[in-house]
Amino acid sequence: DRTRELCGDAIAFREVDRIRVIGRATPITVFEPLGRPEEIPPDLRERMAAFARALEHYYAQHFEEAARVFEELAPNDPLAAVYLARTGWLRAQPLPEDWDGVTDLDRK
Repeated sequence: DRTRELCGDAIAFREVDRIRVIGRATPITVFEPLGRPEEIPPDLRERMAAFARALEHYYAQHFEEAARVFEELAPNDPLAAVYLARTGWLRAQPLPEDWDGVTDLDRK
């Protein structure tokens, strides 16, 4: 998160996950650098916009909508495939009332 802040608009990023590490109560957001905005091809820009929309659905617990987009992206995007699997798992079980979409890491 801090690296993204320091780069400002010079580098485009996409959100990868929100994680909570052992010993910390506050989650952090992890980002993937994509490159200089002016150098990103239009097709990648479109795919990353779709991924961002799917993440919004995911965090809002609209798993069906998120899964539809992740499924379209998954053949060419391993991260979308991870989220597609997560949405399937999350739809199959009741969520705790305090579910916030954060991945809790239970080991270092």
